[in-house]
Formats: sequence, structure tokens, C-alpha cells
Amino acid sequence: MTDIRRATRRDRAVAADTLAAAFITDPIMSYMLRDVDNRQRLLRNYFHAELGGDLRHDDHLVFVASGGAGVAIWRGVKAWKTGTVDTMRIVWPGLRAFGPSPGLGVLRKIEAVHPREPHYY
Repeated sequence: MTDIRRATRRDRAVAADTLAAAFITDPIMSYMLRDVDNRQRLLRNYFHAELGGDLRHDDHLVFVASGGAGVAIWRGVKAWKTGTVDTMRIVWPGLRAFGPSPGLGVLRKIEAVHPREPHYY
């Protein structure tokens, strides 16, 4: 049976590995991250940085399955947007992974159609 529990900072590396593996063939990530030879490493570094912020906030729920079999991240209602401090922490991993283009343009387009009503993300 798989054990699912709330993640801690000790789970950050395993969760980043799991997310990188899950998104390695994702169409949007593949479009944004064109460096095929380094995609796994770049995604892992990006998700490691993202998880740092998610694990610092009590209203962000991060769950991990035993052995890294799965990861779920739920950002709190009205807290889906990455704050300034957390953004600064992910700028370099994000730029290294996605570059200034097309990555940032895609993220802007996604944000433009993001639901405005309160919700978990």
C-alpha cells in the first residue's frame, strides 16, 4: 500500500525528481524547455526551487507518496500567484530551464486566462 502524507522540507529533492519525471513529456513544458539533452536536470532544478516556496507556506498543501511515487501541490485559496520573494528565488532556475522566451511569454498567457474567483491551484 502506498503511504500519502504531507511533505516536509526533507521530501523536497524526491518531490522535485518526481515532478520532473512527470513533466518530461508534457507538451507545454516541452515547448518551453527546448534543451532536450538537459530537460530532466533543468526541470528538476526548477521544481526544486518551486517546492521551496510551496513548502514554506502553510496555506500551500504539498503531499508526497511513499518512495516519491506521486506528488500533489495545492496552493491556498487566493494564494495561487507566486509572491515577490518566492519569485526571486525561482528566477534563475526558471531562466536556466526555460530561458527568457518562449517560457515567460507562455507563463504570461497562462496567467491572463487564469480564473479570478477564489480557488485552490
